[in-house]
Amino acid sequence: MIRPLRSSSLDPNLLPVEESLFHLANGYLGIRGYFGEYEKRQYEKRPSVRGTYINAFYENVEMRYPEAHIGFPLQGERMVALPDAKRLDIQIDGEHVSPLGARVKNYTRELVLASGKSRYAYDYETADGSHVSVEIKDLLSFTKKELFVQQVILTAKDRPLSIQFSAAIDGNNENQTGGDDPRLAS
Repeated sequence: MIRPLRSSSLDPNLLPVEESLFHLANGYLGIRGYFGEYEKRQYEKRPSVRGTYINAFYENVEMRYPEAHIGFPLQGERMVALPDAKRLDIQIDGEHVSPLGARVKNYTRELVLASGKSRYAYDYETADGSHVSVEIKDLLSFTKKELFVQQVILTAKDRPLSIQFSAAIDGNNENQTGGDDPRLAS
């Protein structure tokens, strides 16, 4: 029996590693384990790689070397990033909610490899002191290989709240390149 992988760390230095470890894949699609709640300013200084990939779908790229030698390949293959299908925007009383926010407590994350399910949950405190429990479950189907499903559960702890929620597919997703990061295309 394969044990679930669990974490309770929101350390920004571990974010890239956890995005790799908590990925979902079924042999057809692969989705990195990044947080769906996306607010650009929260990711500006955090090394996150958002990515959804399809197996065996590559683009050919020219390989360049400072000095060419015999046996060095002239072409390489790079996985093509698909549109970002995990984009969520959760606003409570007009305030964007994210696990990367300053007022997050009781964060937990779990990946159950046997079922292809991933979940993370946290308690969020709004600027006015209200408390909300957030749980997000992701599933990448093993039987319908192209099917990705998200379930979002929001629970107000102390009073009724105004909630705005939207899920979107970001078609402007591009391959990220550069640096010494092996997760990025060269």
